[in-house]
Amino acid sequence: VWDTVGQENIPVTVCVSYRYGTVLVWDTAGQERYRTITTSYYRGAMGIIIVYDVTDRETADNVSRWVEECQRYANEDIVIVVAGTKSDMKDGAVDYVSTDDMKTKEAVSDVVEGFFEVSAKTGQGVDAAFNCLTDALVAKRLETKNNIRGATVKVGKKKSSISLAQSRDESNTKKKKCC
Repeated sequence: VWDTVGQENIPVTVCVSYRYGTVLVWDTAGQERYRTITTSYYRGAMGIIIVYDVTDRETADNVSRWVEECQRYANEDIVIVVAGTKSDMKDGAVDYVSTDDMKTKEAVSDVVEGFFEVSAKTGQGVDAAFNCLTDALVAKRLETKNNIRGATVKVGKKKSSISLAQSRDESNTKKKKCC
């Protein structure tokens, strides 16, 4: 286990709905001195996992600021997941801040796709957080592609359903044209 200094990027192969793809994970330091560097990574990012330390209230208090920065600098359809790390140390923590506590923060809960308690030490919850992020990214990408094609798409947090058929009104109004 190490602290990130500046930024690191790691390619990760993921499987969503029986399709494999590579996600490039940028691990940026949350320290104030790297703040100007991290804001440039928001541009073009499709998804962000904001990590705070469940044993340190100060880092939890900063989550809403990070969410606001994501909304300011990232694309408007950015997928945000919040992960409380060091969940393996929460039992002895004086300042324990659960993800349930984070859900009650209005500025955070309205825009966050999922909340997870994770442990880098044990690996607990890490897959679930990344799966939530990648599933939401794939759903948004399908929604975008299908909207471009004129199909209807319904995407929910719990269950996704996709209808590739055009509505009856749309298909009747389109006339065939020849060159």
